[in-house]
Amino acid sequence: MPEVSPDGRTYRFTIREGYRFSPPSNEPLTAETFRYSIERALSPRLGGDAVGRFLLDDIEGLREFRKGEAAHVSGLRADGDILTISLAEPSGDFLQRLSVPLFCPVPTDTPLVPGGVGSYAGYPHRMGMGVPSAGPYYIADHLNGEYTILKRNPNYTGPRPHAFDAIAFREGIDPGIAVGLVEGRTWDGVIHVFDPLLNPTGPVAHKYGAGDPSDVAFYYSATPHPLTGFVAFNASRPPFSDPDVRRAAALAIDREAIAAIWGHPPTDQFLPPVIAGFEDRELYPLDGSALEEARTLMRGRTLTAVMAIHPRAARDRLQAEEMRSNLARIGITLEIAESPVLFSAYQDQDAEIDLIGAGVEIYYPDPATFLYLMLTWSTPYSWLPEGVAEEVDALFELTGDERRTAAAELADRLATDEVPVAAILSGGIPTLLSPSLGCRVFPAFGYGVDLAALCPSQE
Repeated sequence: MPEVSPDGRTYRFTIREGYRFSPPSNEPLTAETFRYSIERALSPRLGGDAVGRFLLDDIEGLREFRKGEAAHVSGLRADGDILTISLAEPSGDFLQRLSVPLFCPVPTDTPLVPGGVGSYAGYPHRMGMGVPSAGPYYIADHLNGEYTILKRNPNYTGPRPHAFDAIAFREGIDPGIAVGLVEGRTWDGVIHVFDPLLNPTGPVAHKYGAGDPSDVAFYYSATPHPLTGFVAFNASRPPFSDPDVRRAAALAIDREAIAAIWGHPPTDQFLPPVIAGFEDRELYPLDGSALEEARTLMRGRTLTAVMAIHPRAARDRLQAEEMRSNLARIGITLEIAESPVLFSAYQDQDAEIDLIGAGVEIYYPDPATFLYLMLTWSTPYSWLPEGVAEEVDALFELTGDERRTAAAELADRLATDEVPVAAILSGGIPTLLSPSLGCRVFPAFGYGVDLAALCPSQE
């Protein structure tokens, strides 16, 4: 852990010696490596790829650097083996934000151009191919849409396991063929394939999903992912300005049916299972609708609402049609409107839109930030019930356990009382592993199985 100044604004990291990048770089990791890498991720020269600026926008001097008024970010400094980062004000989640992959170390000769990580002066024959890593494996070769080859980093001397000489990925393969090759023991696994065959309620999950990952057997997992899919209600105008109507709609939604459209597990909670503060409690039915309770809240009223979708998004339409069927059962007629510029349409306060489908994903497990992204970023600010935005903003005054507890309590209360949105699905990453693979580790906050941890099984 870094040393933190008494005012909570300055972090001092000591960089360990002995780590080097993989070929074709072979460069040692130093404090300057990290200073350069973080600054590179924030650089305006990366254009739209510099999304890191939204995550570390509180580093001192970033605004001047982004405007071109300074050659470097003044709050980033390297001196020997010491990296110092100074913030404009104390933060309760800075270390979490700093830990996201966007700020991973890259060699100091990495070009300051979008997509420049794999380009090296002196290695023209490897242009855009080898991508060095300071970890156990690196991308030795890749062809987009076809394959990616990971090789063991010969310069890695750290504690993480790396049992395989290489790991090969094939891309763009029909899911049915891929599953057949795994079952036939020709391939070792299928990961990150979102297809009905591999859905959490699909045939592969039914066949292999009840096992123990430590067993020498076929194993399926829909690893939790930091994502929640939801529908947002426009509380600024009828019919959803009435909280009882929002609650009735949330009760009428068939979460299982809609989640199946997207290939993810259903949920009734704002926070995903991998976010601190999540508790597995039933707020709404996950296997159908609570129609009787919803009709009681509607009090015999018949209403009309408009749901906006993108015209070329097939699953958006399927979701909207399922929503139309769900809401019709409680007296709400749902009209589906297509808009090719969906974001602009529903941000327009004069637009006659009452409902949208949306989703939010986070790179680090902070519940306060997750609620902020869900309720003031992915949901139009003007749609929120009175006071909701202020309650979310107040979470950022807190730190540690107090922040996590307050965010979790607010999430549960909003889900059942104010109901600015109705959660429908939680992210799940399909993974099928054959008996040939052992050492199956699924990090608590990650993106599926830990590839570096895998090893040959002892079958």
